[in-house]
Amino acid sequence: MNIQLIKEVKDSDEAVIISAFSKTSKDGKEETLSIAHWPKIYQENFAYLKASNDYKGKTGSTISFTNMQGQTVIVWGLGPKTKLTPNQLRKESATLFKAIKDKLTHVSVYVDS
Repeated sequence: MNIQLIKEVKDSDEAVIISAFSKTSKDGKEETLSIAHWPKIYQENFAYLKASNDYKGKTGSTISFTNMQGQTVIVWGLGPKTKLTPNQLRKESATLFKAIKDKLTHVSVYVDS
């Protein structure tokens, strides 16, 4: 599998893995999804999914869809952005790539820094 880290998503990529973060309301009662760092077209495509209302970006969670450009998009939940450590990112990366290694040949990873 060919993997590249990218700062800008291209329509020519076979599949894009894009990070999603969870955030908790100030009162600590509600968990929501944080995707403000996504390109606008991905936000719009994701909003059309019924499952997007239930997806919160929790650590280890994924959801995939085919966008309007025909790309496979894998949304990769990394939990609260403020709590993400390099070691946690390494572990989550290994788990994700083990799951997709036999399914895709060229993957771009878009992770907000």
